[in-house]
Amino acid sequence: MRGEPTICVTLHTLITRFSKTAHNLQELGFDYLRDNLSRKKEQLVMRWPRPFHFSIVDEVDSVLIDEGRNPLLISGEDNREAARYPVAAKVADLLIEGAHYTVELKGNNIDLTEDGVTYAEMILGTNDLWDENDPWARFVTNALKAKEFYRRDVQYIVRNGKALIINELTGRVEPKRRWSDGIHQAVEAKEGLKIQADSVIVAQITYQSLFKLYPKLSGMTGTAKTEEKEFLKMFKMPVIEVPTNLPNIRVDLPIQAFATLRGKWQYVREEVESMFQLGRPVLVGTTRYIFLAT
Repeated sequence: MRGEPTICVTLHTLITRFSKTAHNLQELGFDYLRDNLSRKKEQLVMRWPRPFHFSIVDEVDSVLIDEGRNPLLISGEDNREAARYPVAAKVADLLIEGAHYTVELKGNNIDLTEDGVTYAEMILGTNDLWDENDPWARFVTNALKAKEFYRRDVQYIVRNGKALIINELTGRVEPKRRWSDGIHQAVEAKEGLKIQADSVIVAQITYQSLFKLYPKLSGMTGTAKTEEKEFLKMFKMPVIEVPTNLPNIRVDLPIQAFATLRGKWQYVREEVESMFQLGRPVLVGTTRYIFLAT
């Protein structure tokens, strides 16, 4: 306007003054962990001393609630005990549930019975599974956990001689992840794979802890309302429901219950076929890794 002072701000000025970054979640977490382990300033990749300012998280309920407690880990290697895992896997194959060990599904726990301890010690030729100089208890227990709780093509797949974790929330394979505390090596031994080095955790952080470092935190998702109390309690983030642009004409059908899994999946198959015949696109979500035949 004539006679009024004018302030011009170029796009370059905004970009250099305010750093905006679209970041993969895992890369963000690992950048932070690696920076904390770095000893040289030139190795740092984040904008220290204040790398965190304001964050907008996509699918915020999945990141902060569903996967919020999953740790991001940076590990070192320790392969001194690699030879014990295949031996423990063979012992686990000989032990019988109920007679030699008990299974607690809720906590994924395994407890050896007295007979199980005696039998395992006899097979291994040791007088004490918990001997500090020749410890076998952890390896046998992990082998039994791999046997009972970790199922191929459900929790993991085998590809190119490696056991790769399946994210049970997304169904995606995560080749860079490994289970800790010797579990991954126990799974490798069960499958007859090469035992990778034991991991020693040198740095870790959860998504919840990572995003609490931001002074200002926000996010977007279509399903946050059901987690409203948790967002407010943990992050002091109120949930604001944005109304639809047009009136909602969706019809929510009643929940259906089935007496058997066979009946349930038969109905799902028929429903998918019916929608396909009508020309309606169908998205089938699953938490299991599915091999598609083409």
